[in-house]
Amino acid sequence: MKPLRVVVVADFIEPFNFNQRVLHGVAPYARMHGWELYQYHIKDKSRVANALDGADAVLHGVHNWEEEPLFRRTRLPMVGWSASITKTKWPRVLTDDKRVGAMVAEHLLARGFRQFAFYSENGGQWMGHRRDAFAAKVLAGGGEVSLNPNDIKPHFDDVVAWLSKLPTPLGVMTADTLASTTIIQACRVLSRNIPDDVAVVAVNNDDLFCEISDPTLSAVPLQTEQIGFEAATLLAQLIEHKQVPHTVLVQPGELVVRRSSDAMAFSDPDVVEAMKFIKAHFSTGVATKQVIAHVGVSRGTLDAKFQAMLGRTVASEIRRLSIEKAKQLLSTSELPMPAVARHSGFSSARQFSETFHHSTGQTPTGYRRQYQIGAKSRDR
Repeated sequence: MKPLRVVVVADFIEPFNFNQRVLHGVAPYARMHGWELYQYHIKDKSRVANALDGADAVLHGVHNWEEEPLFRRTRLPMVGWSASITKTKWPRVLTDDKRVGAMVAEHLLARGFRQFAFYSENGGQWMGHRRDAFAAKVLAGGGEVSLNPNDIKPHFDDVVAWLSKLPTPLGVMTADTLASTTIIQACRVLSRNIPDDVAVVAVNNDDLFCEISDPTLSAVPLQTEQIGFEAATLLAQLIEHKQVPHTVLVQPGELVVRRSSDAMAFSDPDVVEAMKFIKAHFSTGVATKQVIAHVGVSRGTLDAKFQAMLGRTVASEIRRLSIEKAKQLLSTSELPMPAVARHSGFSSARQFSETFHHSTGQTPTGYRRQYQIGAKSRDR
């Protein structure tokens, strides 16, 4: 039987290699099913046109080809992963960008920030979803949020002027990693310290970029390989003339905290001291009574302050941090469950499993599974 010829069209020299990473997820599916993959850059239109003539199906990550005649004319099965356009006749696999925005807001709210800003240098549906979800979560948490100085990429001086008028401490979400460099540079001009004056969180956790950033950059990982695998799965179903959803959403990974947002913006010094102690010791199983003894106030007083600042008790905050640590380990490592439990501050794997299920509605195994390549496809 002749192997299936699948043409992949995208920008493969874009910053941070998003499309290349997606292709890493397409490749294992193609190998398993005997596909022949042919990769073409979006600017090579003549080569793309020739390739389409001999292709059986198409995968694409193009942002501006909704009306491209090459694509409009073809009757080939086609799946994309671009979230820049708002309407498309082709099925797509996208990041859940609303969840991305909400995650960043939750992270900054939990660190005591009440003043926020969102900054982007790009448009598109994906940016709007991140911005709107971030703003909604901030407002629901009692914060105030400022958006871009204008709707298009502003001049650097405009960014500096905008940032100079915003109160500190300030929590900033940038729509992607490139936009974070502008905010960091503007903070340097204004002599604002990162993260104490301005905490910054970006999207698309490019390890190299985030680690060489000064300070190192907190970011939300996008599951690009999962996007690629799901896109290939969807394409296979189209080829078999099966009904498929128009949009499949892939959840982002757990936020990676680095220096750029590793700050606390609480106004109460007892809460700050308690949070520092909890962060330093929660992974070894810190108890509420140890926090109380360290701060030197009564449990009732400290719980009241935590309720006022965070909306939860000291014990609830310890549990929240333990669950967040467990989520990070489950989504990024293959550690066995007893080790995950131990590193997250739980006394046993059983206690960990019961607490995790109660807090998230999922078992630890079920939570880990959603970060494994192809998990969504196996569930369909």
